[in-house]
Amino acid sequence: MEQGTSYLYEYNNGRPVRCAGFIHVTEYFHSCILQLRATQIPAADDDRFDLSAFRLTEDRIVVSRISTVACRRSELTARLSVPDRMFPEGCTLAELSGFLICRPEDSPAASALPVFWVAADPLPPADIFMPAAASAEDSANSLSSPADTDPPADLGSAEKKSEIQARKIKRSDLTLLPRRFWPLANNSFLLHGYRNYGHLLLLEDDGRLWLGVPGIYDPREARAADLFGFPHFTQDGVSALDLSENECSTNVNFGHWCRCVR
Repeated sequence: MEQGTSYLYEYNNGRPVRCAGFIHVTEYFHSCILQLRATQIPAADDDRFDLSAFRLTEDRIVVSRISTVACRRSELTARLSVPDRMFPEGCTLAELSGFLICRPEDSPAASALPVFWVAADPLPPADIFMPAAASAEDSANSLSSPADTDPPADLGSAEKKSEIQARKIKRSDLTLLPRRFWPLANNSFLLHGYRNYGHLLLLEDDGRLWLGVPGIYDPREARAADLFGFPHFTQDGVSALDLSENECSTNVNFGHWCRCVR
């Protein structure tokens, strides 16, 4: 697993429910700093959840508990310094498969309680995270379908392309927006895109103003974007902006996740 920010997904009855938050990992010598935030947790204050690291091998899954995190106001938040020796079998961060969160008294496959999962592969291994009633194929279908693999149509129609005006802004420029949108400066999804590509988009189309967060379209990311308030995806701004190599991607699905701000 690489350092950086990864989205935390909630699974219930072996099926993906929603993007619940994120885990940010910063690697240091034989250790890492782990920051966790998950929201809308179906638990009472002081209910505790185990935070564990796991490693997948060809024939088994090794899980190692890192810490216990208490729920506060339906949120799980933590900042931890984690030495490599706490990872399964003493593996490094690069060798780690991911993290999971569940109640201490339950196995990850408990059918009635949520499990929170972050890994390079969005689908949990069927043998420990899927109850018998659900199959890995069902879970995959609930995440995406072949029709979801391509970006949706852009915000403007073909006739309106010439009317679109786009410009690149910094996070500090969000103060140019109406005051009610200023809290977006701390929006986790916006911060993730801004850290990766170093810019935001302001796009005016047919009298409406859109704020865009750079990213690459895929169905899993679309669910996260919608959760954090950026439900629309467009590639209209890419050709209109003067983006450096560090501000964009060569992926054909690169564009901006947008929300209307006027």
